[in-house]
Amino acid sequence: MREARIPTFLSVTRLSSLWDRLHTSFWFLPAAMSGVAVALSFVLVQVDAWLGVDVVRNFNLLYTFGPEGARAILSVIASSMITVASLSFPKISSGLDSYRKTESSHY
Repeated sequence: MREARIPTFLSVTRLSSLWDRLHTSFWFLPAAMSGVAVALSFVLVQVDAWLGVDVVRNFNLLYTFGPEGARAILSVIASSMITVASLSFPKISSGLDSYRKTESSHY
C-alpha cells in the first residue's frame, strides 16, 4: 500500500513562507478589506432584496432617510477625509524628508 504524499507546493514550510510574505506585505490588509467589502456588497444586496423595503422601514433601530440624507452623510465623510489628508500629508512629508537627510549623511 502506498503512503499518501503531500505535493511539494503544499509543504508546510512553503505555505508558511507564503503566508509570511503575504501578511507582512504593505497591501495585504487593504486588499483583504477590499475583497471582503466587495463580497459583502453582493451579500447585502441579496439580503435587501430578500427582506424587502417594508422590513427595513419597520425596523426601529435604523434611521431611514432619503437621498438628501445620504448626500449629507457622504459630504460629511468626504470633508473629514480631506481634512485628515491635509493635516497628515505635511507631517508625513517632513518625516520622510528628515529621514532622507539622515540617510544621506551616512554616505
